[in-house]
Amino acid sequence: AKLQLVDGERIGGVVWRYQAPTDFYAVVVDLQQPGVTLVRVAHGNRIRLDRFTALDLAHDLAHTLSVRQQGDEIRVQLDGIGIMRVHDRGLPAAGRAGVLSGGASRTWFDDVRVEDVAERR
Repeated sequence: AKLQLVDGERIGGVVWRYQAPTDFYAVVVDLQQPGVTLVRVAHGNRIRLDRFTALDLAHDLAHTLSVRQQGDEIRVQLDGIGIMRVHDRGLPAAGRAGVLSGGASRTWFDDVRVEDVAERR
């Protein structure tokens, strides 16, 4: 997905393997406290799996956020650069995918794509 964190708290990202409001994965870009955070929400508890803080993003441009999960391996790219690689078995079942805008943020999204990696083989 391409996202542009326009104003407000400037927090946005993507969710996947969404089962319920209490069970999903998310990658969140935060420009106020610069960083990208990968979390698993399980039974309503937020578990941080990784955080990338070496971030110097232009606030007025759109950025591409990509997540790929195969089995228990999760890879995250920001603007085409790999920033995270994590193994987690917390949510093995497939689910819905979507976007998120945090707090009082105004976030624009474009080119949102969801692909089944197994179908690409």
